[in-house]
Amino acid sequence: MSRYIQKYWLQIVFFLIIFGTLPLSTSAANSGDIGQVTPPTSIASGELPELLDRFAGVLLSVASLVAALILIIGGIMYSLAAGEEIPQARAKRAMKWAVFGLMIALLSYTIMRTVASVLS
Repeated sequence: MSRYIQKYWLQIVFFLIIFGTLPLSTSAANSGDIGQVTPPTSIASGELPELLDRFAGVLLSVASLVAALILIIGGIMYSLAAGEEIPQARAKRAMKWAVFGLMIALLSYTIMRTVASVLS
């Protein structure tokens, strides 16, 4: 069983993500809120930094979510390795790179906020 999970773990995760978020998208479609947002015709001078800050916050949230997901998957992979060295090494490498990616995302967000505050 563990070899099957190790071989198809990525497909299983994507399946769970897609079908786990499907009810959210159908409820949004049924609520009638889609299509009622009017895009702005122009960006005022003070809105661009705020827009970029929101965009960076969304990217940081997505990066944090992906890193947490990879950490969870790496932990499951490590648990299912059952003492075998190669699967344990793969799991450790996945968790290490997830933490590294999260650190880079946080550092880039911090640098962006610092530069934005200095320029404003």
